[in-house]
This record gives sequence, structure tokens and C-alpha cells, in this order.
Amino acid sequence: MKNLLKRLNKFSVAWVILTLWWIAPLHLYPLYPQETYKVTQPRANYFLVKMPLTSKITIGTRGNLFLENQKAPMGTFKVTDVKDDECLCVIESIRPGIDSSRLSRISFTPGPDQQKSKNKSLPPLIVKGLRFIHLADNGNYYLSEPPIPLKTIESLSVAGIKNLLYQIEEENHRYRADFIRFTQIRSLGLDKIIDFTDKNRIYLGTVEGKLSMIYQENGVFSYTQISSSTLKKFSNNIFFHVMLEKKER
Repeated sequence: MKNLLKRLNKFSVAWVILTLWWIAPLHLYPLYPQETYKVTQPRANYFLVKMPLTSKITIGTRGNLFLENQKAPMGTFKVTDVKDDECLCVIESIRPGIDSSRLSRISFTPGPDQQKSKNKSLPPLIVKGLRFIHLADNGNYYLSEPPIPLKTIESLSVAGIKNLLYQIEEENHRYRADFIRFTQIRSLGLDKIIDFTDKNRIYLGTVEGKLSMIYQENGVFSYTQISSSTLKKFSNNIFFHVMLEKKER
């Protein structure tokens, strides 16, 4: 009788452990957002995801894995590489018995690194009535957002814009005001903020110091130099952003 009770006790303990092992992950997963994104090109433990345009996804970002028509997460993943508008992800954990090839969608959730970055984010600057958002946690770069319509500038010319840049610098001596530079588009993530594919807008920037129209076609950035006469002719369609760069002490 005693041996039977011992066996039952061992069985009960094992059953509790097994049950907790299966249920616990459900409570350990953070509340996942409603918005999910489709998994593409699964290869072993890796897959690709089209990056949401409204989010800045970086290497190290984590999230949850889902099966088709399943609301409960089946595992977790981490972003290992980001290129253009796609993320390369690797599976970190998955429920026992789940075939990774059945994974259909994912949701991004902020991990500890992303939360720290969020907490360090700097508030926007207001200069000359314009709102500037920061582009780096160290505060070296700010970008005017929304874009400035050329038709609101008193003189529809390069001189008129440069006068605005001068006034901005006079009000905030810590930063240098200028157009965005072509070489900054990728490095500062401007392509995630500015829609260079908009056919109804002409965005201005500089290429090797020369004022140019910057646009994007089929994922490729290009530019065309623009003259003062063109500025006046198409002033209703021309927009520009002002870039603030912190001056070296």
C-alpha cells in the first residue's frame, strides 16, 4: 500500500510539473499587439518579414510567432539583419511538437533594448514655429516634420530658403541648419520618414553641395539638379525638410 501511495505521489508531482511546463509559456509571453506580419521564405530556423513602414525595426528586436488563425503565440524570434524593407529573423524558441514550416505570421514586441532606447528618446525641438524630431538618441540630428511647402516661403528661391535656414540657426545656436544630404538618406533612416516615391511631390536635398530633386523608383534613389526657375515654376509641388546637425564644440 505504501509503495502504491509513493508511486501515486511521484505521478502527481510529475503531472503538475508537466502541466506547469506546458502552461507557463502562455503567461510568460507579453501581451502581443493585434497587428501581425506575414512570414516569407522560411529556411530551417530563419525566415523573412516585410518590415512595417510605421515602425523602426532594428537588429535585436524580438517578437512572437503565430500559426495561421491561431491567437496564442507558438514561440519567439529575434531580428538578425535588416535590409531595405525586409527583416531576417531567427527562431529563438518554439512550442514542442510545432513544425516551424507551419509558422504563418509574427508580431513585433519591444524587448529590453528597444525599451531602453525608447526611454532615451529626446523630445522634439520647436524652432521658428517648426517642429523637429530627433533622428538619433544622442541628439546630433533633428529633422523638420512635417515637410515644409516651398509656397510658404516668402521668396520662392534658393535665397529664400537659405534665409529661413539662417533664421533657424540664429534662434538655436547649438545646431547647424541645412537641407538633407543625399548620403544621409539611408544612414539616418530618412527613407522611413520621407516618401520619396510620391509622384505629386518634389523633395529637395543636396548632392555634393548642389540643390537637387531626390526621388525613389523601384527601391533605387536617384536625383536631378534643380534650378531657381524650376523652383518658381513648380512651387506648389515642391517640399523640403530642414536638417539640424549639432555643432562641434
